[in-house]
Amino acid sequence: MTGSLPHEAASVQHPASAEEIDEIAYVAANPDVAGSGLSPPEHFRRIGQGEGRIQYANVAIIDQMRQEKLRQVTWRPRRSPLSMTSRGALNFIPPDIASQFGIPEDVPVSAHPYSTRFAELVRNNRDKLFLDLGAGLRHVYYDNVVNADIYPSASTDVICVGEDLPFADELFDFIFCFAVQEHTLRPWDVVREMCRVLKVGGTVFVDWPFLQGMHGYPHHYFNATPRGNESLLEPYCEVAPATIERHHHPAIAANWI
Repeated sequence: MTGSLPHEAASVQHPASAEEIDEIAYVAANPDVAGSGLSPPEHFRRIGQGEGRIQYANVAIIDQMRQEKLRQVTWRPRRSPLSMTSRGALNFIPPDIASQFGIPEDVPVSAHPYSTRFAELVRNNRDKLFLDLGAGLRHVYYDNVVNADIYPSASTDVICVGEDLPFADELFDFIFCFAVQEHTLRPWDVVREMCRVLKVGGTVFVDWPFLQGMHGYPHHYFNATPRGNESLLEPYCEVAPATIERHHHPAIAANWI
């Protein structure tokens, strides 16, 4: 990234005590605090500390990083954002699409860090552009990863549905789609769109559960076997053999259910 901005910055913080609470950042990360009748420090003492609640961090720096990053992004013809959030994320979801997809105003937030493997992939390819589709709230914000989801968070760059991505063709070198496809209304369209915006020679990583119990972010539609996952990708790209990682092992699913 140009200038003095960092390549990455923590987007969330785990306060250790009520004295570390930034009231604005804590409420932004925990919308239920506003209706609790408690001040942010008091909420953290009574509830948040025991639950491991987070607050947003480095907001101003990330806002600057987002502006610089989005200058690298090109859009489909005749597509422009409908609005911009206070943090500069671009919103491409009109009200009729939000209604069709059943997107509520308060979407349950998924917040998970990358595994070491994928964090290293991002850091070792600073000159490449990544798309994280269905990113949720990422704990670390990277200057070469465009975070897309159906709702805004501290790390969201683009608000859109995966079935109709606003990006130009062949834009991204890598695409991540982790634990997202089960929540999409038409996953076959999401796969087609991911492959459309992927550069020739690029790589898509899809993590799609098979045995997970129903869970909504905001809805749960389809699980897939490894072969089912492969079958949607085969018309568009060369498919590497699918593997079942530890977090998708049947024993993990049985324990969860």
